[in-house]
Amino acid sequence: MFLPRGLQHGFAVRTPIARLMLLCTPGGLENSFDRVSQPSTLDLPPVPEGPPSEEEQAALAGAFESAGVTFTGPPLSVMLAS
Repeated sequence: MFLPRGLQHGFAVRTPIARLMLLCTPGGLENSFDRVSQPSTLDLPPVPEGPPSEEEQAALAGAFESAGVTFTGPPLSVMLAS
């Protein structure tokens, strides 16, 4: 899909594992992902037991703020509870 800059959007993963290929142009958004990522290993990380904690949500918001990304709507924990 193509999402132009400034368009509000969202998604929810409702399966234990999801794969995503993301292309952002122009470049720069990858720096925000770097701020909240962990080095990879040969093993897959454990499947999360629930939605992101309040602290994780705040870290995501802070990391993406410098790229002009604003998280809107209800918190992720509310959206994923249904």
